[in-house]
Amino acid sequence: MTKLPVWLTVKAAYEATWAQRWRLLRFAAVPFALIVAIELGATHLSEALPEPLADNGPEGWFPLSAAIDELSLFLTSVVLIAFAVPYCRLLLLGPAAIDAGRRWPVWRVYLGMLAVTFLVALVFDLPLALLGHFAFSEEAELDGTVSFVGLFAGPALLAFVAVYVTVTVRLVFIYPVICLARPWDLAQRWRETRGNFWRLCAAFIIALLPLLALVVLFALWQETMWDESSNVGLFESLAVAILELFAEAFCVAVTVIAFAQLTGYLAKGVRVPVARPESGFTQGPGSKELSRKQGE
Repeated sequence: MTKLPVWLTVKAAYEATWAQRWRLLRFAAVPFALIVAIELGATHLSEALPEPLADNGPEGWFPLSAAIDELSLFLTSVVLIAFAVPYCRLLLLGPAAIDAGRRWPVWRVYLGMLAVTFLVALVFDLPLALLGHFAFSEEAELDGTVSFVGLFAGPALLAFVAVYVTVTVRLVFIYPVICLARPWDLAQRWRETRGNFWRLCAAFIIALLPLLALVVLFALWQETMWDESSNVGLFESLAVAILELFAEAFCVAVTVIAFAQLTGYLAKGVRVPVARPESGFTQGPGSKELSRKQGE
């Protein structure tokens, strides 16, 4: 069974992102502006809500401010598709896929990505938001005793997070397959990541560690240097948009490189380290079925 070389995968992802920095700037122009607009709109809308409604929602069921945050996250995920798809195809197929973009089925790729985004939001993100609200809400306590919902929301949230992470990581190769305009075949995607779940998790976490450090530093700097009267909304929105795009770029690169390593797909837009670290860099053992279909 092929084992993913975690560090070499992350290193290759960084190198690919740096090597394609000018194309990424072009891909990111419109999504960046849209994400900033979404963040600003969500912030102003939350501030405009009456405090009782923002904190408790209709009849205390779910805070509208939290609902606005969830909606902004979903819209951001949709916008990021416009950035992720061309970058993913660039790494999979090389610059020719971008230069000859009119020849590939745009509608199938983007509809597939939108379908996955909607499914993830409906099946995972919405239940996670509800469970998180019930687990940490003050309404979980009634007259000094823990309510039935509050008692089970915490364990249910942990179990659901575990399922969410497992499913999304094991099926992560669905994204490059969609970008190649091929059938999803979830069973095959599940088999391709067998035995590499923890390695894939480690690769994503390590790739995102610099961004997580920046988030912590930004939060500390904001709290210590800016007072409440400062107009920080625009700056926060710009920072969020930049971090979202960098995180998406790293995740796309890690996914494509791992996909090439574990399936043998011949990626033309990135150098792929083989599963044996001592062997250095290569373009992979062969293209197999996906590479054969690539030229169709």
